[in-house]
Amino acid sequence: MLRENQIKEHLSLAYLHAVAAYESFACERISVDMDSIDATIKYGGKIDDSSEFESPQVDIQLKATSVKVDKKKSFKFDLSVKNYNDLRKQTLVPRYLVVLLLPSDQKTWLKLTKKQLALSKCAYWLSLNNFEGTENGDKIRIDIPTKNLFNGSILREWLIKASKGERD
Repeated sequence: MLRENQIKEHLSLAYLHAVAAYESFACERISVDMDSIDATIKYGGKIDDSSEFESPQVDIQLKATSVKVDKKKSFKFDLSVKNYNDLRKQTLVPRYLVVLLLPSDQKTWLKLTKKQLALSKCAYWLSLNNFEGTENGDKIRIDIPTKNLFNGSILREWLIKASKGERD
């Protein structure tokens, strides 16, 4: 039987796969997470007329949480310092954190009927590319803006930027 955190992990990967597939992007799971990357999203060929590079890709660190979001414009998420530092690295492939926000009641996370399969709530993203280092030992609390909704449009934007050698 899966523990709650394992269920969250699987649901966040399913969310990423669904968004990527809907946009016609490949989503590849990284089998050994040594560098705080859970999945890579790829586009085969030239994604945009202004692209300098073909076959762009971005790397994703997936997380999931059931924290309550009040009426503020962001929510707090405790990220391991290792993940934080790995996502801050200057790398050839741009890296993003994607956090699936789930309701507090586990029974409401997924709804399955003859007409639909629905996952409650949604995911948000953050680029840690220009974040400062930390003296924290184990965890660091970050703010994730609720305007950073993770969807197909933002995924396409990331890949277009990657095809031009740009990043957030």
